[in-house]
Amino acid sequence: MKNFFVRWVAFSLALLLIVPIFAGCSSKGKTLLTMKKDGVKVTFSVNYYRFLLSRLKGNYIDNQYVNESGKTADQAAFWQVKDTYNGKTVQTLDEYMREQILEDCQIFLAALWLFEKSDLSLSAEAEVSVEQEMADLLNDYGNGSKTKLNSILSDYGVNYDLLKEFYLIQEKVKAVKADLYGTNGSLIGTGIKDAYLAENYIRFKQIYLPNYEYVLQTDEYGNVIYYDKDTKAILYDESGYLKTVNGQPVTDSYGNKVRYNKDYTAILYDAVNGLPMQATDESGDPMTESLPAEELATLYARAQTLCEELQNSSEDAFDNAIASEHAENGTDATEFTDGYYLRRGTDYSAYGTDLAYLTDILSALESAEDGSVFLYVSPYGYHIIRKYAPAAEAYENEVNAVWFSTFTTDLIEKLFLEECAKYFGDMEQNDKVYSSVPDLTEISGTSIF
Repeated sequence: MKNFFVRWVAFSLALLLIVPIFAGCSSKGKTLLTMKKDGVKVTFSVNYYRFLLSRLKGNYIDNQYVNESGKTADQAAFWQVKDTYNGKTVQTLDEYMREQILEDCQIFLAALWLFEKSDLSLSAEAEVSVEQEMADLLNDYGNGSKTKLNSILSDYGVNYDLLKEFYLIQEKVKAVKADLYGTNGSLIGTGIKDAYLAENYIRFKQIYLPNYEYVLQTDEYGNVIYYDKDTKAILYDESGYLKTVNGQPVTDSYGNKVRYNKDYTAILYDAVNGLPMQATDESGDPMTESLPAEELATLYARAQTLCEELQNSSEDAFDNAIASEHAENGTDATEFTDGYYLRRGTDYSAYGTDLAYLTDILSALESAEDGSVFLYVSPYGYHIIRKYAPAAEAYENEVNAVWFSTFTTDLIEKLFLEECAKYFGDMEQNDKVYSSVPDLTEISGTSIF
C-alpha cells in the first residue's frame, strides 16, 4: 500500500493536480531533457523539474502527511527516511521522489514530441483559458504587478512568462490525449476497457447483518412516524379520525390531513404502506444504537449458519439469498444491484475512517477465487461476502457510477503513460544539470500555484 500511495502522489501531482508552471526566472534555464526523433526536436527545462519538486513538497506539507516517526514534510528528516519505496532498492524518500518526478518530466517531453509530430494545434478556447488564468494569478498574487508576482515565483524557480509557457504545455498534453483517445475516451474500445476493469477492480456482493439498529423518529405522543419513501411525505392511516380546529382539519407541513385515534390521543400512521422514519443528528446523519449483547450473539450465530449454507452457491442462489434477507427485514434492495466494485491497491481509509474496513475486505478478496463465500466481521456488523467476476461493461451501468467515477480518466492516464514510455529511450539527459537541483530537504514547497 505504501508503494502505491507514494507513486500515486508523484504521478498525480505531475499530471493531474499541478497548476502548470515551470522554467527559469530569466530565461528557459538549462535543458534537462532533449529528444530528437524523426526530424522533430523538443526539450524540457531543468526548472520545470525544480518546480515539480516544490509543488510535491508543498502538497505534502498542506495535507499534513506524517511518517511513522512523527516527522512532517517541512522537516528534513521526513525526506531522509530510507526504505524500499519501489519494492527493490533501499533509498531515501527524497531519492525516490526525485526519480519519480524525473519520469514525469519524461512524460511531458514525450507528449511535446507527440504534439509536434502529429502537427497538432491548440484550440482558441485553450489559449483564451491560459490567458485568463494568467490574468487571475497576476491579479490575485501580484496585485497587477509582474515584478511582485515574479518575486513570489522565484522561490520555486519560475517566473510569469515561463509559468504561462507551461500552462500552454499542459494544454498540449490535453490535446495529445484527445487525439490519441478521443473526448472522454471515446476512441478506446470495449475490449481495452474490460481488460482494464478485470485487471484493476474486484467485485463482490454481500448479505449484511448490521450490529446496530436505527433510532426511529417519534411524534409528540411517542409513536413511530411512517412516511412515503418516494415523496417523503408522512403517511396516515385512512381509517383514522380527522381532528378539526376552528372547523378546519388539522394538516401537517405537507398539507396532508392528520389522522387520529378515536379519542384524539394519538396519531395513526400507515405502517403497511409506509417506512419507519429514522431519527437524525444535528448533521443530518441517521442515529443508531448498538444491539444488546444477547442479540449480537444470536445475530453472529445466524451469520455463521447462513455463510455455511451459501458455500459453493451459484450466483443466482446468492442473489436470491440477498433478496430474501431484504424482504425479511423490510429494507430496500435497489442500491448496488450489480454489487460492489473495489479498486485494487486502494487504501479506503484515506476516504474516511468509517471506510477502512473496505481495505480489509479488498485484501481478503485478492486471494479468493470467484464464487467463494466467506464471513467478514466489521465494526458495523457481519458481512457474508461472495466474490464475482466483474460484469462486462460494468463501468457503463448507471447503478455502478459511484465505483467508476475516475475509471475513464485513470485508464487514459495508464494508456498515455505506456505510450510516452515508448520514447524514453530516445531521450538524452544532462546528468550534470540534473545533479545541480537541490534535494527536497532544501527546496521550498508550494501548493499555491
